Amino acid sequence: MPTKLILKVLLLIAAFAGVIYLMNHLRSSDINDSGVVATLLGSGNSKPYNWCGGFEDFVSVFSTNEAISATKKLSKVDASRVCEVLMEPVSAEEAHGDFKPVAQAVPPNQEARILEQNSQGVFRVGGLPFRSASLTKVLSELR
Repeated sequence: MPTKLILKVLLLIAAFAGVIYLMNHLRSSDINDSGVVATLLGSGNSKPYNWCGGFEDFVSVFSTNEAISATKKLSKVDASRVCEVLMEPVSAEEAHGDFKPVAQAVPPNQEARILEQNSQGVFRVGGLPFRSASLTKVLSELR
């Protein structure tokens, strides 16, 4: 019986020492500066955003030749991938430029929501600029 108790106490001490070591290691400046910890814990600079406003049934993607008349109606799964994105911050310099329409959501009896993109890869919806690596990837697959 005392052997089991000693093993349990030693295990608790080892676990406590591991937690303290991990806390000290995560506080080091090189790890925090790289954003690795924030990304692992899900609290990085990316924020979820649904630019379609919940109208995934009415989303279409423009062709790469920028002709608004040439649109592709998306399936529910693809529309969800296009609409629900992780927004990443942009600088003020990146937010300017010539934006071209890449997708739109046109709900019934409402104004169209148009997703635009400039040459630097910055997106804009209703004047709100943002980056999104996932949206860039999805749009390149769908075009």
